[in-house]
Amino acid sequence: MGPEEHGGHCEIEFDGLEIPAEQRLMEVGDGLKATQIRLGTARLTHCMR
Repeated sequence: MGPEEHGGHCEIEFDGLEIPAEQRLMEVGDGLKATQIRLGTARLTHCMR
């Protein structure tokens, strides 16, 4: 799944996956928000290099 692999990216599809409400980290539909929070600090780190 890294740049050394053919194409550097992949896609994973989960069909019929269900996660109980008590095991969710955030609300349904908030996944992009979580990634943007994480990527914000990573972008700064890469810029500082």
